[in-house]
Amino acid sequence: MAANPHMKYVDLTEKGYIVLDLTTDRAQSDWVYMSSVEVQPFTEVLGESWYTDDGSNHLQAAGQPSPPITDQQYLAPSPYIEDTVTSVGIAEVGLEPVIVGAYPNPFKDRLVIQFNIFETDDVIMEVSDMTGRVVHRDEIKAVQAGLSYIELNATGIKSGVYSISLTTQTGVCSNRVVKR
Repeated sequence: MAANPHMKYVDLTEKGYIVLDLTTDRAQSDWVYMSSVEVQPFTEVLGESWYTDDGSNHLQAAGQPSPPITDQQYLAPSPYIEDTVTSVGIAEVGLEPVIVGAYPNPFKDRLVIQFNIFETDDVIMEVSDMTGRVVHRDEIKAVQAGLSYIELNATGIKSGVYSISLTTQTGVCSNRVVKR
């Protein structure tokens, strides 16, 4: 996070959700991690909590999660009140790749693509112009599951808008970038 000092907390590996508590005086987000998003029963553990007060432009670590609201019906499950865990009917979790970021965007001669795959797999990266013509292609063998990076040397690519696509055996994801 040293490269992004405006970011206070990032976790790209855990499963879970956030509880966002908004009042006129304060905004607080509590990260809740789940042992599984596929199988019940599961356990929940409070991760990080961050808040900002009205009129402030700085995030601060919260010492405790937001207190539960007891006089209002919840629209979503709450980890702080018993018997509120419900199934939302998710039958299958997709395993297609996910582009987490492409930066800097716009870029000049170098672009870093940050992505996540859920199974070790070969990854094909293609850079296409807006007519669909592939201007650059790389095939990376046996990329390990988890967060990975590809650095693109774009010195031979003309200025314009491009689509970056990553293809694995489980799917395709894409993102638009601008070359200066």
